Amino acid sequence: MGYMITTQAGVGLQSFEFHPKPATYHVRFDQETTAASMAVIGTMTTILDCDPTELDPLYDAVDADALDNCVRVRGTGTDVTLVSFAFEAHAITVSSSGAVAATPPPATRRTRVCA
Repeated sequence: MGYMITTQAGVGLQSFEFHPKPATYHVRFDQETTAASMAVIGTMTTILDCDPTELDPLYDAVDADALDNCVRVRGTGTDVTLVSFAFEAHAITVSSSGAVAATPPPATRRTRVCA
């Protein structure tokens, strides 16, 4: 990738895109430099346009250490591990391929605006 996107959480993401059908944000991150849990925080601060301290604690939704360990790439296998959970009213899926998908609830694309 030619550039990094720095989020309000200070997390460097490789790409950040919104796909309207289905309404989902797709984010890529470098697993060598960014933990999956931090990529989730960076994704949500970007979507909600807020400071990370304004988010609910990630550990209320998922064990961050377990998330990082589950999706960390090991070896050269082709198996992909997915971890899904709800956070900030979004359906989150983190992939061992270095991706985060965040889907807002069906009723609205933006459920929370941080002050």
